[in-house]
Amino acid sequence: MKFNFAGRTVKGVRVENQDNYTVFLAKNKSYFVAAIADGMGGYRGGKLASEVTINFIERDFKDLNLEYKTDNDIFNLMIKEIRLIQLKLINLVKKENAPFNMGTTINFNLIYKNKIYTLNIGDTRSTNYYQKELKDISEDHNLAALAKKNKSFRKYYKYTNYLTSALGPKKESILDIFITNIKQKGILIVASDGIHNFVKTKELLKILKTDISLSKKVDKIISRAMKNQSNDNMTCVLVEYGV
Repeated sequence: MKFNFAGRTVKGVRVENQDNYTVFLAKNKSYFVAAIADGMGGYRGGKLASEVTINFIERDFKDLNLEYKTDNDIFNLMIKEIRLIQLKLINLVKKENAPFNMGTTINFNLIYKNKIYTLNIGDTRSTNYYQKELKDISEDHNLAALAKKNKSFRKYYKYTNYLTSALGPKKESILDIFITNIKQKGILIVASDGIHNFVKTKELLKILKTDISLSKKVDKIISRAMKNQSNDNMTCVLVEYGV
């Protein structure tokens, strides 16, 4: 399988950019990785937490041999990585006086042999664009998503910024995993909430269907979020597979 990709992060109206991302083809060219970590904006250290998360993934997933690995094996590698990151964040608090309340989301995708393996904590979202249709892969971990599932939380349906899960030294983490089977040509979209909360589905579809480069599509998606008054950092990664 061949890949093409583009990514960009923008500070937006925030004082600093606490989003970090990575997107790369493995050294052996057999798999692809795309991940976004969105540091929790209300806490000191959000930027540090997201940087550590992305730096670990870049270090540990550049050169893996996935041959003969089962689906469970691959997810175990991804889950183990998250645990190592959490231990690193705990040690930063203990040994380097890093902020106790720092945290980050992480949406971590690995594409290998016609499958997208997705690990998600928080509300950074992965979506698959295939045959001119969009289908969300991950589920947001926030009060708004909880309100849709549980009637007793209905009054919180607008609380998209209140996370129910995050990665950090003392954060409660709900870790979701998903497998998406892929065929022929499509695009994996990974976006922080500064993007997906402010770009409507029909707007995103229109941009994806346009005959322009992936990098220009990323620019247009971010521009649309800005025009729709995004109040957060904005990060978007597009991975075209099967090209």
